[in-house]
Amino acid sequence: MDALADADKKNWVLKGVSCLPPEERLCLLNLSDGGKDAVFIREFDAVAKTFVTKGFALPEGKQQVTWVNSGTVLVTRDWGEGTMTQAGYPFVVKELKRAQSLAEAHEVFRGEPTDVEATPFVLRDSEGTIHATGADRRISSFEHEYVLFGSKPIKLNLPKKSTIGGIASGRLLVTLNEDWMPPSGDTPSQRARSSRMT
Repeated sequence: MDALADADKKNWVLKGVSCLPPEERLCLLNLSDGGKDAVFIREFDAVAKTFVTKGFALPEGKQQVTWVNSGTVLVTRDWGEGTMTQAGYPFVVKELKRAQSLAEAHEVFRGEPTDVEATPFVLRDSEGTIHATGADRRISSFEHEYVLFGSKPIKLNLPKKSTIGGIASGRLLVTLNEDWMPPSGDTPSQRARSSRMT
C-alpha cells in the first residue's frame, strides 16, 4: 500500500477487499484517499499481483460492490440526483458488466430516500454456487429488510432486527436480534426443542 500510495501520489488506506470465490484470484480493492468514507474501487489479480488491465475501476464515492461472476458486479453508489438517502448513503443497486461504463449499468433495486442505505449481496455456498442475489435495505440503524432479485424483487419474511449470515447445506443462516414467530407458528426455541426430540 505504501508503494502504491507513492506511485499514485495518494494517501491510500485499504478499506476492504472482496475476492471472487471459489478461486479468490480476482479481487476488488476499496482504496480510500486519507481514510474517508468515499473509496475508489480497483480490480486486482492476486496471482499475477497486478491490477487488471481494463478491469473494474470505479471512481471515488460512497459505494459498495460485490461480485456476481468474473464479468458482473452489483454496485450501489451515488448515481446522480435522487440516488442518495437523507443520511448521505446510496440506495440504488445496479448491475454492472465488465467493460460497461457506469452510465450503462442496469438498475435492479431501489430503496427509499428515508433508508439509511441499501447494499447488494450474493448468497453463495462453500463451493461458490450462487443461490440468490439481492439487497439489504437498512431501514434504520438496527433494522434490515432483505429483498431477493428475480423477475421482480421478493421481500424475505424475516424480522427487521436480523442479519443474514450465509448459506449452509441449502439452508439460510440468520442471526435474530428480536423475538420472531415464523409462519409455522412455532418460535425458534420450540422448533429447536422439537428437532432435538426427533
